[in-house]
Amino acid sequence: METNYGSLLRKSLLEFQEGSISLARLVSDVDSIWESLEPSEAKDSIRGDWWTLEQVLAVDVIDRGLDTLPPDAAQQVAEALQGLETASRDLD
Repeated sequence: METNYGSLLRKSLLEFQEGSISLARLVSDVDSIWESLEPSEAKDSIRGDWWTLEQVLAVDVIDRGLDTLPPDAAQQVAEALQGLETASRDLD
């Protein structure tokens, strides 16, 4: 049975948006999905958006210990989520 990585990615995005999983878990999920993909434009796009989330996680959550992201970081996360949503559709 073939894995639907687009569906898996959307599931993780939804869980994050609903607050069911943390940013750290989302970063891990996206990385795991990315590693399973064949080379493609969608894979490249996912990596770029993953990197944005990874940076916000490292700087704002881990280094600064923030529970609530500052507006600029929240905007970066929102844009990365939008990019990941788009890329997930390209994986279907």
